[in-house]
Amino acid sequence: MGWLFSLVEELTEDEQRDCLYLECKVERAFYEAGKALQSLRDRRLYRSAHKILRNARIGLGLSVAILINLI
Repeated sequence: MGWLFSLVEELTEDEQRDCLYLECKVERAFYEAGKALQSLRDRRLYRSAHKILRNARIGLGLSVAILINLI
């Protein structure tokens, strides 16, 4: 199994730094998304979305249901 690891090219120092930076950005984005969802829930700001979700449930698909409610 050791041969498999020898086929993997190591990252340069610049690539390691970029990788860490980008992983932190992704982690932060998930955190921010979670906080936003929590606020939507806590403030019950989803109430107006019930029409969109109902239309999506009847088979229109979420993107079509959103467009219908924007028109």
